[in-house]
Amino acid sequence: MRVALLILFASLTVACGSEADIEGVAGGTTDASDASDAMDSSSDATDQDAGPVECPSGHISGPDGECMAVGIQGCDAMFIDPETGMCDPSLVECPPGQIPIFGGDDQGCRAVGIVDCHPEFLDVQTGRCDPAPDACPEGSMAIPTQGCVSLDPPGGCGDGAWGNIEELPGDVHMDVNYTGDDSDGTRERPWTLYGYASGKVQSGGRIVLAAGDYDQGMLVSKSISLVGRCSSMVTLSGVREGAGGPTVLEVKGDVEVVISDLTVSGPGYGFVVRSGAKLSLSRASLKDNHTAGILAHDSGTSVTASEVWISDTKMNAEGLEGFGVAVGLGASVSLSRSRVSECHGSGIAAFNSGTSVT
Repeated sequence: MRVALLILFASLTVACGSEADIEGVAGGTTDASDASDAMDSSSDATDQDAGPVECPSGHISGPDGECMAVGIQGCDAMFIDPETGMCDPSLVECPPGQIPIFGGDDQGCRAVGIVDCHPEFLDVQTGRCDPAPDACPEGSMAIPTQGCVSLDPPGGCGDGAWGNIEELPGDVHMDVNYTGDDSDGTRERPWTLYGYASGKVQSGGRIVLAAGDYDQGMLVSKSISLVGRCSSMVTLSGVREGAGGPTVLEVKGDVEVVISDLTVSGPGYGFVVRSGAKLSLSRASLKDNHTAGILAHDSGTSVTASEVWISDTKMNAEGLEGFGVAVGLGASVSLSRSRVSECHGSGIAAFNSGTSVT
């Protein structure tokens, strides 16, 4: 466009000069041949000055007539279009599961998404890890690198009221389905109410739960273990009024508590862990709770969870949140081999200075 305009302006200049010279011929001052030579000379000079600037590949002529680079700079040679000299990563066919990185120090085809994917979750068309929600049978969850992982113990649920749980000295037993009136906490005569069992268990001991639906909220303020027969057969569904509202199970104080092999599902917080308590949680399902599946708060409070599935947390009656995991006021939570899914609010939320989530 710029060259065309220059040529146009030059032509107009020659035309004006030609008219003056012809008038001069009429007046006897200049002959026609001199006028013609002047026109030819002017045209040659204009054509030479307006010639196009030859710029190298990947450059264009700038406003000042100098060549300037265009497109993405610093592009790896594998992405350069040899015809235009410009960066065009679409020219490179990366294998499935990889994308072209065309800037910085890590250029080339690079893997994206979850690496080391278990074969049953690998989408062969995209090359990416895609553990679909319905990929695993009931009672197990999709761990992308390990396949479908059962929330039940490695040996299964076993037989009889207590399954594969080996009895240990100091165990206190609960069976919500026991119909006798002679409960003493033994396997033969278990307690039916948590209040009796928690009053009898000693620090360092265990409360062992038989299969059933325990419609009673629980408070743990001793350093004990709470062990269910297996998560697919033991459910805690009742609530009690805790510090933050209705809660299925609250752990508080300077205690160390181990909980495993059960499901927590009730119209309140699933777990509330506070006031410096330390909870180790494994092989558990937390589903359809309200406000938060796990709430941990206060400095010194910690939760370590493995093989835990937190799902479908709902808002509470006041319309508040629906977190999978909520951590604040300096508490810490560590999750591994776990899943958080389909919660109304945030899956994981951390608040306040000093709080940590791993």
